[in-house]
Amino acid sequence: MSDRDDFVLSLPSWVLRRRGARMLDPVSAPRPVKGDEVSPRTASSSAYLDGRLMVRGLPGRAAAQRREDLESVLRRRGYAVRLRPDPVDERLEGLLTESLGGGRSDLLDQLDSAYQTRMLVEPVGERPEDPDPWVLVLVARSAGLDGVDLEHLVIPGPGGAYWEGHGPGAYWEGHGPGAYWEGHGGDPGCLPGRAPVSVAVADPSAGRRPLRRPPVVVVPDTGIGSHPWFDGHDRVQVLHSILGVPVTENTTPDPERHGISEPLVGELDRLSGHGTFIAGVLRQRAPDARIVGLPLMDASGTAAEGDVSRTLVALLVGHVLAQEQGRTDFGEDGGVLDVLSLSLGFYHQDGEVASHPVRDLLQLFADRGVMVVAAAGNQATSVPLYPAGWAAAPGAAEPAPGAAPPLVSVGALNPDGDSVAMFSNAGPWVTAHRPGVNVVSTMPTTFDASARAAYRTETETGVRATPDPDDMSGGFAVWSGTSFAAPWLAGQLAQHLCADSDSDDDVGVKALWARARRALSAELGGR
Repeated sequence: MSDRDDFVLSLPSWVLRRRGARMLDPVSAPRPVKGDEVSPRTASSSAYLDGRLMVRGLPGRAAAQRREDLESVLRRRGYAVRLRPDPVDERLEGLLTESLGGGRSDLLDQLDSAYQTRMLVEPVGERPEDPDPWVLVLVARSAGLDGVDLEHLVIPGPGGAYWEGHGPGAYWEGHGPGAYWEGHGGDPGCLPGRAPVSVAVADPSAGRRPLRRPPVVVVPDTGIGSHPWFDGHDRVQVLHSILGVPVTENTTPDPERHGISEPLVGELDRLSGHGTFIAGVLRQRAPDARIVGLPLMDASGTAAEGDVSRTLVALLVGHVLAQEQGRTDFGEDGGVLDVLSLSLGFYHQDGEVASHPVRDLLQLFADRGVMVVAAAGNQATSVPLYPAGWAAAPGAAEPAPGAAPPLVSVGALNPDGDSVAMFSNAGPWVTAHRPGVNVVSTMPTTFDASARAAYRTETETGVRATPDPDDMSGGFAVWSGTSFAAPWLAGQLAQHLCADSDSDDDVGVKALWARARRALSAELGGR
């Protein structure tokens, strides 16, 4: 792509430390030498987890052979390491084998191709050294071993992602045109952070007659916090495990409760409230739908690729089992979902990647009638953010009769509803655009961190002050990013399902395909 050479992903050092992650820079990344030939540079910068690799396949099936082959190659090359499957992956495989035993070996075979087992890299010997996982991936590639990759750090597609020195995507207070916008200053043409707003909006679902089976929209994100629209609502759920598998192993404070992970400083984390904001966009666009939040991302707004992949696999299996049993409930045993809204993604070091387990996994969702909507990213680049980068091109998103619903990606529009936001990623893989600048939505009413009003004074008539930038007790905020354009479209698709006369208890594959085709045709006909 034309802008690939000047696109550099940059994450704050505190995010990398918290996650145990490294940055892969195309300029400085190690490159193997074969004779007199040096391999080409990586196509894109990326962020990845230290001390682990991702190996395609279930730990006791395809990944086991790849692990054995990789350990053998590494020993021959002088790397004293042992690869150990993550115990959570092994536990999930046992649950899958038990749940899909008998006549479901076909799905297990499909999952074996779409799964990624996290291999923990353990140095051995008298003087063990921790090798860079990227070097191990290069060794695997040089030996012709496929299915071995980095575990990428999954980042949000929101306003407020971490892009330093890259024009309109910057996120830092006082850092040029992408200032954080603490309620004052900042360039409105760029990417402002969240800020509280005063708005009188009733719950869009109030007074509406509940559907017999409302369509289910699942949002793997930071979760859903306390808000009058959601508290005690029978069509809003937050699940911390599916099929006995934890959504995340992360133990940092809940980013949707108080939004603070550093109590000594007390600042509101940059991405706290992200999931609640998305849930509010969905509620506004699809008041009759059921919203299921999966708290997958921590307070920094990041997640490990393995946690995302594992959660999606459990979600898929729960969907398949409920579909085959004709169940219409949704809970920790899973259930039938209609729309998967993804406001997250990763940049792959190879730039454009056609074959990847996550792509295969999302195709399995589509094959089962689920519409998948992904945010395009906010870096003003044509380097694909995945999974959005695997989406159907404009003109191809409306499925042909008898075809599974395609993955769609969404860029951000300005409030005029016509011009594309400066920060929105672009490329032939961007399917559609929806509003994503200065969107107003819900925030946890429990948020009030250490920031204070710039000016506050006691007068004879009472207290006068400038706005407190992190006091969200009013329940609403304004924020920008493709993270909010994606649920805008996901909500529109869900509302089409609500209005569909065939939206009944039939949750079979053919019924979901038919409803998905009608929704996509109605909503994406004009893009």
